[in-house]
Amino acid sequence: MSKDPAMARFFIIQAVRAGGVALAVYGLIALAGKAALPPPAGLVLTVIGMITAYLGPLTLAKRWKSPDA
Repeated sequence: MSKDPAMARFFIIQAVRAGGVALAVYGLIALAGKAALPPPAGLVLTVIGMITAYLGPLTLAKRWKSPDA
């Protein structure tokens, strides 16, 4: 199997997106009072997770964009 940088970058982008979603979900769990965090910390985690899930992949894709495309 050859090392394809596009495949590696795709999986990194998906991992960043999934990590952001997981962080946002954990923040929502904390907001509901079901986690060992105070609700204000859950709100912060939710916002950071949503921003990461949206802007993280966009930033990586822009940085890794081919110069001829």
